[in-house]
Amino acid sequence: MLELELKSIKGKKKFEDFFNHADKFYAKDAALFVTYKEKSRQETENIVEFAVTVRKKQARKAVVRNRIKRLMRECLRQLSKDNSSVKLLKQFDMFILVWANAPKHPQLIKQKDVCPVIKKLLDKANKNVEIKGKEK
Repeated sequence: MLELELKSIKGKKKFEDFFNHADKFYAKDAALFVTYKEKSRQETENIVEFAVTVRKKQARKAVVRNRIKRLMRECLRQLSKDNSSVKLLKQFDMFILVWANAPKHPQLIKQKDVCPVIKKLLDKANKNVEIKGKEK
């Protein structure tokens, strides 16, 4: 079984550099910003840095924002244990998930609402890598 370690991104400078070079992917409920590893590093490095955010403008209450962030992190943990998803995630150097829509009450959003959106965005990013690889 493939092992993958998810680490959170730390530091303002790292975030700024990341956003200057990141590819962007959008879905109805979320956005994904991602930078890719070089092919040689994909095989050796098992660490992927990530962050999850919810805009305060979208979810006024901290309770709702925190719940959505917990659900996104849990979905990523589940994906990091799934062999097919690990291969997909190992291509990324860093990524940030931004949730765009939020309900008024924290109990109105469930794991089954969050995971498909995240998987869809990760698949979009994966297809972009394949297209870039074919162009070279």
